Amino acid sequence: MLFFIHYINKIESHTLSLEELALTRKELSDSTLAQKLQADTLKLQLEETKETAKKERFDNTFNSLLEQHNSTLNMLENGLLIQNGLTLKEEFDKLHENALYCRYFRLLYQILKFIAIEHSPENELNSSLFNSRIEYKEKFYSNIIRSMIPDHVLYWLAINCYCPKGESDPYIFYRKLILRYKFLEHLTLSNGKLDNIYDGFSYRKNCLILLSYDKNDLGDNLHLTNINNELLMLENSLKPKFTPKQEPDPKNQYNYKVVPNKYSVSFEILPNVVDESKLTLLSYWCGYLNRFVNNSNNKKYHGYMINIVNTISITEYSEIYNKK
Repeated sequence: MLFFIHYINKIESHTLSLEELALTRKELSDSTLAQKLQADTLKLQLEETKETAKKERFDNTFNSLLEQHNSTLNMLENGLLIQNGLTLKEEFDKLHENALYCRYFRLLYQILKFIAIEHSPENELNSSLFNSRIEYKEKFYSNIIRSMIPDHVLYWLAINCYCPKGESDPYIFYRKLILRYKFLEHLTLSNGKLDNIYDGFSYRKNCLILLSYDKNDLGDNLHLTNINNELLMLENSLKPKFTPKQEPDPKNQYNYKVVPNKYSVSFEILPNVVDESKLTLLSYWCGYLNRFVNNSNNKKYHGYMINIVNTISITEYSEIYNKK
């Protein structure tokens, strides 16, 4: 009997031990989970603190640079550069003789570089950065700078970044930055008028930059869009005419012979396809295209016309060039 009572007590004691062990395990598990949650919370708080500190550092630096930018930009008003060069190099050389403009453009480059790198995993300007998508915050800060630059300074910025040496040009990263942030979208171009795009030997309202920048570089530039639209309205009024070239026959100076695969290109105005209000412009444009495609000197000094001719679907410049 005593043995039986002892056996029962032992079983009950063992059962209680198992229950206590289970409870202990549960408490340990709950404690581990709580510790993990606490660690995750602390990690998240640390990351948020770091992100907040990083944003504060960026904002403080950006605001400081912005003050310097505005101050230097205001100083440019005391020595405005006048555009009057016939070539990009002439304008570029004139720009770099002006210490004040050079100082401003160096500062602007550092600001844009700062914005780009701080909003990218890259530590320097490189192809990976320029091929990446622009995030909202990066666009936000670059737009602040872009909105402050007046039209005449945008022109000289484009001149500064025209990069005749392409990818090996020392200003190529600067060019890529202003194109990434679409700085030329709001640049005035001939006030958006096709008939104002060229006048004698002077370029009208910033159009010289079209020697180095194409339509995509200017984004949704309203003036260039208006010019293109005018060209499209005229396209059905002009007809290209390719005439085989002839040259004097060396055997007989009074005779001429056809030069194989060489053509003279001219443009004719088709009758009854355009209203009279456009005839003056059309005649002017037709004459200009005739001179442009047949005179190598015109192409040398008015290369930006290539971009404009390319917008006329009836005959692209490449077609004219290959014909010649």
